[in-house]
This record gives sequence, C-alpha cells and structure tokens, in this order.
Amino acid sequence: NSPTTGWWRRETRATTVALARKDMKRKVIIAAIGVVTMGVALAAGMPYCNAARHEASRTRCMSRLASFGSALVMYGLDHDGAFPANIVEMAPYCNNAMLFICPGSRTRRPASLDIATATSWFDYIYIPWPGGTNTPPDYPIIYDRSMSHHGGKGISLLTVGELQRPKMERIIWDEGAQRLKGFASQHPELKIPLPEHLKPVE
Repeated sequence: NSPTTGWWRRETRATTVALARKDMKRKVIIAAIGVVTMGVALAAGMPYCNAARHEASRTRCMSRLASFGSALVMYGLDHDGAFPANIVEMAPYCNNAMLFICPGSRTRRPASLDIATATSWFDYIYIPWPGGTNTPPDYPIIYDRSMSHHGGKGISLLTVGELQRPKMERIIWDEGAQRLKGFASQHPELKIPLPEHLKPVE
C-alpha cells in the first residue's frame, strides 16, 4: 500500500466515525425531546384523567346506592313498611357484597366479604328510618362514610323522600355534603353522623 492510500483510508475512517457520532448525538437529542414532550403531555393530561376517574367512580357509587335503595324497598314490603335496624339485616336482599363497597374507597378489605359482618367494613353510613308521618322527607338513609371516596368533592346520598322515585333517580349527588350538613344543622336532635374528613357543623 502506498502512503497516499493509507492516508486516504485513515481520513475515510475518521470521517465515518465522526459522522456516526454525530448521528448518535442527533438520535439521543431526538429521544430526549420525545421523553420531555411525553412528560409534559402526561402532566398536562393528569388533571383530566383524575377528573374522569372520579366521575366514573361517582357514577358507580350512585348506582350501588340505587340498588341498595331497591333492597330497602323490598325489605319494607316484607316488613309492613319498616326499615332494617342495621345493615346486617339487609343480607337476604343483597346477593353481592360489593354493593356495600364504594368504588372510590381505598380501605383495606377482609379476605372474605361476608355480609353478616358488613358493619366492620361497610363503606357507607346507614341510618334506620324511624318511620312516622313526622319524619322529614329529606331524612338521610345512606351515604358515603368518607369524603375521600370522591376526592373530597362530595357524597352520594339517599333520602327517604327519594325512595318513591325510579331507581337511578333516587340518588342525590351532594356537592361538598352541603345538603347533609344542612339537615344535620336543622335537626340536631337526630344526631346525624357526618362523613369522615368533613368539617363539623358549627
């Protein structure tokens, strides 16, 4: 090989290496831009994803309370209009233990969801209706035990007056639990328990 040929090969090899390095840098920069862009997009879309998740959870929660309301109506028909004294008495009218769990709740559950022991893991507050013509129609029967179930936005609520309506129209979405707080404030003698993580009525 002549010196001229050796020099040309060295120059060609150096040029090839430089081009390869430049191409690698370009690919790394493009990949980095892609990662940053994806991160920004995910960050921007996160609030919308959370809102959609809470909305879906709220809809499912209200559907479960509607089913619970149907079970209450059936119980009343079998017991001369009386309501169950506690949630355990509802077992014969509820064939699915998941009915007692709010989809938005993150509370740990026992391995076996036995309705007979539901009082220890029930996600809702159940208040037996005292009955009688003097009972206010907006008397709350069942509602979310905690404001955290729906991101602190409100609670699903079933009242006595709503039981006469069609199934899915029975449940009220109580924004900020204001309706429940108002009822508890107007009827302190009933000692209505408020959901967890809710500021007490002053």
